[in-house]
Amino acid sequence: MENGAGPRALSDELLDSFCLIGPVERCRPRLDAFRAAGVDLPILYPPIGPDAAREVIHAFRREATATEPQRDTVAV
Repeated sequence: MENGAGPRALSDELLDSFCLIGPVERCRPRLDAFRAAGVDLPILYPPIGPDAAREVIHAFRREATATEPQRDTVAV
């Protein structure tokens, strides 16, 4: 990007290192790994539309533990 490559500089490998891209079955364990590493408020970028947004939020919602309050806020 710094050298003017623009989007071509964003390889699949680079994006895969910090983004969750793909089906829920692939993304859920990767999100668990990010959370285990300390991520506590992932930013979800769902497809456009309220139903799609609700589906993504539901798919990745984490149940609260006894020591952790449930967060209903999701950054989009």
